[in-house]
This record gives sequence, C-alpha cells and structure tokens, in this order.
Amino acid sequence: MAAALVEVAHGVQRLGQQPKRSCLQLHAAHATAARRRPQHTAGEDRRPPTPPADPTRARPPCRGGSPAGAAMWCSYFFPDDQVHLNDFYQRATDSTRQFWTLPQLPAPRYPVRPVYVLTSATTFSGGEDVAYTLQALGRAELVGETTGGGAHPTERYPVTAHITVTVPTARTINAVTGSNWEGVGVRPDRAVPADKALETAHREAIRRLA
Repeated sequence: MAAALVEVAHGVQRLGQQPKRSCLQLHAAHATAARRRPQHTAGEDRRPPTPPADPTRARPPCRGGSPAGAAMWCSYFFPDDQVHLNDFYQRATDSTRQFWTLPQLPAPRYPVRPVYVLTSATTFSGGEDVAYTLQALGRAELVGETTGGGAHPTERYPVTAHITVTVPTARTINAVTGSNWEGVGVRPDRAVPADKALETAHREAIRRLA
C-alpha cells in the first residue's frame, strides 16, 4: 500500500504518491466544477491568481480557496459521500451550508492509504481547511509548521479615504470539533521546519509501510 503526501502551502499545493512521487500542483483550493465562489473567502485575495510558481523560487503569498474546493480535495481520502466535513455559517442571511464528501470525483479515491499533510506558516484559508478537516477526522497526520490562522470570511469596509476595516462576515464550523482554526492556526502532529516537512513525512511513510 502506498502513502499519499499532501503539501499545503498555497491553498492545496501538492499531491504526491509514494514511492512513485507523482504529484499534482495547485495554488488554491478551488473545485473545478464550482465556478461560483463566496464573495470573499477567509484570506483570499480577489485579484486574479498568479501563474504557478517555479518550485525553486520563494513561494508567493497564499491566496486561499473556496470551501467547495477544500471539500472536493478532502473527498479523495474518503470512500463515499457520507462524511460530514464542516458547516459554513453566514451572518447576513443567518444561514448554514453543510459540506460533505462528494459522491463523484474525476479521479480515483484513496480511502485507506496513509495520508501526510505538509504545512507551513504561509498555509492559509482553503489550505488550512483541508489540513484541519483531515486532521480532525483522523484521516491524515500533519507535518510541518503551525498555519496562518484564517478561517473567517471577511468583507472590507472603507472608513475614510485612507482607512479600511476588515470585518468577519461568516465562520467555518468543523463537524468534529465544533470550532475552527481562526487566529490560532492548525497545529501539526509533527512540528518541524517547513523545509524539512517533506523529508520527515517521506521517512515516516517508508517506516510505516515497511
């Protein structure tokens, strides 16, 4: 049985499969089919996303992602659509939307192999959603650094010509913990510097699968 490695740094940044090490690189946790995104997801920059970064260069700031995208990525690591991931409460409408694993995916699921999620201090918003959810459900082991701590979607309100106030307008509620990672980040199970996370997880995967 192979182990899956998930590196989360810019939304969802890398999916890898050991020992072949095939990977898929993304720069935000967006669902391909979910074209309509919330007005402003926590930590998400509204400007057009930048092209994928050269992996040999410094990583660009995280632009986050959508709750639907995070739910899609989490779905790959569960067998069906019966797993309640989290809820999304919006203050303006006093409404709650539930997010569950998806019934159909464009690629195979990996419901039983070990999963390691690699995090850094720049992991934010949608990337944190994936990491926190998989950790809370006991589906993945997190390796790396505590993440940035952005779980509440916000809106910007101008106060003067030079001052803008950012106000939370919604919150994520995890189905297991009843809470989220706002302001505190997602704490890894194995705390190591971000540049050592992949090496550490790889070594642990080999040991576990030996």
